[in-house]
Formats: sequence, C-alpha cells, structure tokens
Amino acid sequence: MLLRRQLGPISNPSELEGRIAAAFPLAGHNDDDKQVVTEMARHLLRESSGYSPVDGVCLSQTAIDVVGELKTAAQDVADEVGLVAESDLMARLPDESWQRHWEQLIALCGLHRACGHLALRDTDKAKVKAAVLSIGHPATKEEIGELCGLAPTRLGARLSSIPGVIRADKKRWGLAEWIEDEYEGIPAEIIQRIEEDGGTTRLERLLEELPRMFDVTEGSVEAYAKSARFRISDGYVSVADPSLITLRALEDVIHGRTDDGLPFWSFKVEGRYFDGYSLAGLPPEIANALGCEPDGNLRVPVLSPEGCGTVSVRWPLTSLTGATLGYLAEPLGLLGTRQGERVHLVLESSQSVSLRRPSQPQHAADHPEGNNDSSERAKELLERMKERRRGF
Repeated sequence: MLLRRQLGPISNPSELEGRIAAAFPLAGHNDDDKQVVTEMARHLLRESSGYSPVDGVCLSQTAIDVVGELKTAAQDVADEVGLVAESDLMARLPDESWQRHWEQLIALCGLHRACGHLALRDTDKAKVKAAVLSIGHPATKEEIGELCGLAPTRLGARLSSIPGVIRADKKRWGLAEWIEDEYEGIPAEIIQRIEEDGGTTRLERLLEELPRMFDVTEGSVEAYAKSARFRISDGYVSVADPSLITLRALEDVIHGRTDDGLPFWSFKVEGRYFDGYSLAGLPPEIANALGCEPDGNLRVPVLSPEGCGTVSVRWPLTSLTGATLGYLAEPLGLLGTRQGERVHLVLESSQSVSLRRPSQPQHAADHPEGNNDSSERAKELLERMKERRRGF
C-alpha cells in the first residue's frame, strides 16, 4: 500500500493523520454532505492502513511481529543480570532499513539503557555490571558508583553477587576474564598458597606476594598469619588444628558473678550497637561457654529483658578482634540503656544469656574515671578476686 510505503513500518499518529488528511481533504464549510463522505473515506483509509496504535506510536503488522521477535530474542541472549548485547539483538532485524527505528524498537520492547548497555530491567545489578563493562578494566567501588549513580557503600554486596564479576585486589573489581587471580581476602589467599605448597608455605612468600598482587600491607598479612586459624613454625605457615586451641579458664575471663552466682562479662554500650553493628572482641572463652565452636556461629536465647529474641555469637578464627556478639539493639533498647553505660552479659544455664545493668550503675558524671575503660576493668577484676577468696 502507498501509505505504508510512505510512512514505513513505524509512524507517529500525527504523521499518519496528516497523510490521511492530505489524501482526502475536507470540502467547504457549506457542503455538509461532502464533509460526511470525506470523514467516512478517512475512516476507511485509517482502518485499512494496517497500522495499530501501540504505546503512543502506530505500528504496521510487520512492525508488531518484529517487536515480538525482538522481545523473545532479548530474553534469550540476556545474561544473569539481564544485560543484552546490543549488536546481537540488532542482528535479529529483518534488514538494515529497520536500524533507523532502533531507539523506538528498544522502547517498544521495554528495554532500558544502563551506562550505554541494554538491560531487560532497570535494576541495580544491571547498572553495576554495565558500569564495570563501560569502564573496561578493574575499578574501585567509588569509580563504579560514580558511573552508575549508586553510593559506594551499597556496591560491595551487589558486586559480590554478580556472576562473572570478581575482586582484583582489596579495592578493585572487574570481570573474571580480566583478572589472573581472584582476590578472596587475606585469609583465603594464605590458605590457597598453603595448599599450593603442599600443606605449608613460607611466611616470606606471603609477605612478598600478597602485598604485591592485592595491594594489602605486610602488617595485615602477618597479623592474619598469626591469627588462630594458622600456625607459624620456623618461618613456615600452616593451617592450625582447631582442636588444639587453648582457652583460658572461664573464671579468668569473666568480670564477676551475680548475686545468684551466675558468671557475667561486662561491656560498654556503643551507639552503633543500636544501628545493627556487632560487638567485637567477645572473648572466645565466652563464645565457647555459650556453645559456639571455633569458626562457628549460633543464636543464643535472651531470657532478660523479657520479650527479646536471640543474640548472635560468631567465632571466626581469622578475626583479628576475636568473637562477636550481634543483634544487641533489641535487648539494649528494652533494657533502656544509653551509649557509654556498662552492661553485664550474664551466662544463664542451658546456653542462654541475660543482659542486666550493674547493681550500682556507673555514669561519667558520678565517676570521673567512668570513661576510663581500663580503670573499670581493673576494679571489676579486683572485686572478682575478692569474691573468689570469699568462696564465690
């Protein structure tokens, strides 16, 4: 049909109506019969034109079929995060003449552009991977975030969950094919080299190789090598046997006992605990007493204050700060504590805990030394020694 040859497979409504109006111009204002005939002719031409209105444009039946085929093809060629190789999709067009309609076809297929790449959906993962592809080499979270519009603090979890994107070093991420050796963290890199060397590797190798390859410091490598996860002997590092870990007696770790004889360990409340951060530096002896094994984690019921759920206990052997105590926001809130106060973690029977205020709360206003953590610990230790002498 002449009209379709003039307009092509895709047209906008105003252009179509203009062509129809030009084919059947209206008669003079005083000729009502001719105007009725003209409107009928325009209606018939519009109906027989073969165009259908779709999302604000007019599509021929051929165009409708092409859009359907492109939608299916996009689903077929999309990767794990929904990115679509534009050249692969464009190759599905009937011929080169359709390329002038490409942007309209993309919109009609419901596709999105992210950092110069096509995506099935406008998701953070698609934006992040598209940014990595656009940069073209390993980049920091700050560089990636600047390109895709996401805060660097939100990128760590997203990058680690995208198939084919790995860490090049401590700071940079990129595609797996760009990176010779994936950085999995210092402990994992130490274990990898221990396995490569048949069960033990030279500390000298670790101190030279890991900083050079992954932009970490010698001090960090040495600190992790000296963690409970590893054993150093005569300059060689191997994986330690967790069963050989030596713990102090619980009585030498706790800060005292309650009036009913239960052991407790005290800590100072920090504001970040109310924001979901864990308490670091929980003695492994406390974790062990609560039933947590080395490299393990568990949830421990909170008996008091009433209405609490559980706290989490983790004891990673590669941690440089010891075990951790998490999910403190709820019990600390119900206890009515504030930042800077001290709280007793009481070890109840049956591997449960309670959080209690000291019998004589200490506040900085009442005790000038209240902000001196070492002074408070020294006092608690002295009191505990006195109690032990009295037979508690």
